[in-house]
Amino acid sequence: MAQFGEERLRPKTADVVDRAVERLWGLPETLGVFVVTGVDDLLVHLSVSDTDSLHDLVLAGISSIEGVVDERTSLVFEYRRKKVIAPLGD
Repeated sequence: MAQFGEERLRPKTADVVDRAVERLWGLPETLGVFVVTGVDDLLVHLSVSDTDSLHDLVLAGISSIEGVVDERTSLVFEYRRKKVIAPLGD
């Protein structure tokens, strides 16, 4: 089951962000980590087998990361991806 996690960090310093990214990247369930603008600071693409695994991962693996003050999850029902982008016209 694919899902995305959105994390908020405090304090939002380069060191806290870098350490959180490294910890998230080190989780075996992590497929990708994005540093983003907006309400959330990080977007994490995860793959878990079921909702119980997701629950355990959020409680034990994500919320315990230094600086993480809030996390949200979104389940992915369908995923499409372009591997090649057509050039933009003039």
